[in-house]
Amino acid sequence: MADRSSASITIGGKLAGADLPQLLTAISDEGLSTEFDGPTFELTELVSGEPLLLSAHEVSWGTFTELEAFCRTHKLAYTRCMGVLPYRLSRSSRNQRGG
Repeated sequence: MADRSSASITIGGKLAGADLPQLLTAISDEGLSTEFDGPTFELTELVSGEPLLLSAHEVSWGTFTELEAFCRTHKLAYTRCMGVLPYRLSRSSRNQRGG
């Protein structure tokens, strides 16, 4: 059984409209919401020009494998935060240039 923790991801950048369905599928597959314990993310919550903050509890290894891969493929910047212990936080970032 995988280790699980609460985690969030903030995504920014420009995405072609044709790629939006694939992004929504990745978000849905991860079971993400705009708030912890909130309802599943819906397209109506997406605000053009604003970063997208998504979160979930019980995230396998604290990573969003499919969504992070989508972001890398489409050169979207993202920051993932994972709660390791009650007072510690692990953070991972990737900018649009791949760094």
